[in-house]
Amino acid sequence: YVQEDKVFELHEIHTQIFKSNCFLLLYNSMEGTVYKSLSFVIESINDERNLTHKDVINEIQEIWLKYNLLINGNIHKIDRDLIEHFQKYIQDKIDINFDHFKNEIKGYFGTSNITDEVIHDEILPKLGIHITKIVERKLENLKDFRNNLAHGNDSFANIGSSVFFVELKEYKNKTFKYLDKYIAIISEYVTNKEFKIK
Repeated sequence: YVQEDKVFELHEIHTQIFKSNCFLLLYNSMEGTVYKSLSFVIESINDERNLTHKDVINEIQEIWLKYNLLINGNIHKIDRDLIEHFQKYIQDKIDINFDHFKNEIKGYFGTSNITDEVIHDEILPKLGIHITKIVERKLENLKDFRNNLAHGNDSFANIGSSVFFVELKEYKNKTFKYLDKYIAIISEYVTNKEFKIK
């Protein structure tokens, strides 16, 4: 049995909810890009043949040691044999499971929701990337909209009604412009193998 075609009426509240959902999509694009890029960096380091602790910059050495000593539970086994344990790890080939690392040491790559400040003050320095900050204030608002929606502090209809489509387009353009710059920084870091000691 096939029902007759029905006309869907688009009411103002549907438009408001749609606009609010766009904020969630933009924020998720930011967060997903950042964490996928970190995974890409770690995989690129893992892919280097015979790269050991002494071959990488201090920031990557710290990640490697935290990965082996904290995540794998070895920190509890270290007593008077501390030196032997460290010697073993600094000779091992770098091999880090990024997802495992991120889940076990929560907050290592940023303690807050993703914004331009968190990226440049907390995340990039952990990889040894020190650049002039790309400032984009709209990303702070994006985080606030996302948090208010995710935590139920505000309704989809209310947030959506506070933003015009032209503003939503500006949020989208600035988010993607920022991500383009961010991806270029990560690509240059991996291409130039800036994780290695020169």
